[in-house]
Amino acid sequence: MYLAYFDETYSKKNDENSTGEHAIIALVIPADKMSDLESALDGVVAKARKQHPEIPLYAELHAYELNSGVGSWKALKRKPRPRVRIYQDAISAIARIDGLFVCRGSVDLTKRFCEDPHRWALTFALEHVNYCVRGKKDNVIGICDDIPNKLIYQRYFQQFRTEGTQNRFSPDDKLESFVDALHFSPSKFSRPIQAVDLLAYVYRRVHLEPPKDERARLVYDNLWEEIESLFRRGSSRTW
Repeated sequence: MYLAYFDETYSKKNDENSTGEHAIIALVIPADKMSDLESALDGVVAKARKQHPEIPLYAELHAYELNSGVGSWKALKRKPRPRVRIYQDAISAIARIDGLFVCRGSVDLTKRFCEDPHRWALTFALEHVNYCVRGKKDNVIGICDDIPNKLIYQRYFQQFRTEGTQNRFSPDDKLESFVDALHFSPSKFSRPIQAVDLLAYVYRRVHLEPPKDERARLVYDNLWEEIESLFRRGSSRTW
């Protein structure tokens, strides 16, 4: 059994420094490796708290908050180097988990008009996870970061499993590797969702909206080098 955790990331279509892409990143992990991932990320926070006791006990590894020094990481607002080191520790912890891989589905907002880019990016990501897990002759449960309109996408998912995704790129794909419903969980309480958020943010800062500051670009380029192989193990598609 596999577990697939989904999170969105995107760039602004009108920003001259962005690619205009809406993407869904999926972290796919064998169920029997889940405790390894959770323990590893708990260890990252424990190490950070040992060095900086002012960090909350149950600090969330949220990429934007860690990058900006807000939320759980506001005590390190004026300490960018420790925040970078914590991000690096978290990415290294994720990359070391055996059997983990990453899939991506995305919509190119600069080339086509799409009324609901989130739906199509999620559709492509689901199809790719289904394809990869099907090749391993196994099943998978999908879990997404919580969003206000989750019922819409749960209904789409139910439809996909019974009628197929019905898009011209992957006709009759009924997501047969998936079992149960599409679940949603707040990232605050889920280390795996925090993990895919960290991965998605690195993808964004390298491929969608690179930082203008050269030092920041170098940080994210180095993080990307560590996880690029995870993306190669999975698959991706941009529409």
